[in-house]
Amino acid sequence: MDKTLIRMEEWAIAIHDAILVLPGTRARELYVQVCEELRVVRNIVLNKYRFSIGATSAVADIAWAKLMATTEQLCSAVPFRISALK
Repeated sequence: MDKTLIRMEEWAIAIHDAILVLPGTRARELYVQVCEELRVVRNIVLNKYRFSIGATSAVADIAWAKLMATTEQLCSAVPFRISALK
């Protein structure tokens, strides 16, 4: 993201699922695109992370399933979009 913004000659400050930019910049659109791409592949990314840190026990799997049951519907239904305080 940072390298792309540099190539675009724009700046941005990312804060979790928000971005601070100057009005009228293309950085907002790029950030939304990247967040949406991550949302689509989040399960793959999170599962690879779990395995990389060794969270593979039966207890970890149960905790993971409970967490996913409470968040999956929300994450699947709410895409990222551009919005701004005006």
